[in-house]
Amino acid sequence: MATNLVLQLSITVPVAVFVLGVAVGLEVMSCKMLLIMSVISFGVLVASYGEININWVGVVYQMGGVVGEALRLIFMEIFVKKKGLKLNPISVMYYVSPCRQVFLLVISLTVTKMFEKSLCIVH
Repeated sequence: MATNLVLQLSITVPVAVFVLGVAVGLEVMSCKMLLIMSVISFGVLVASYGEININWVGVVYQMGGVVGEALRLIFMEIFVKKKGLKLNPISVMYYVSPCRQVFLLVISLTVTKMFEKSLCIVH
């Protein structure tokens, strides 16, 4: 699957967040937001229509990732509201991302070391 198609499909994350937010009761459905989300979806559809190398399995995986990201943001908002804070999912990301980056850095360095040892790579 082409990189530009992956990027075009990932643009639909806000749409998925809004739809799932409405489904769980965190957002209120409005005609204005529905129109905005429809324009975004239509724009992505038009932009990806001319893609020659569409791999439908890849599209399904990518859309699964979009839904997973939307669910993560929705659950994060539910957790934050449960704690009594008044932050939206994007604001929470400013606080969570640095901690997550440090955690992922430690894991990636550990896995890289283990991989190098298993392949007997000497530097």
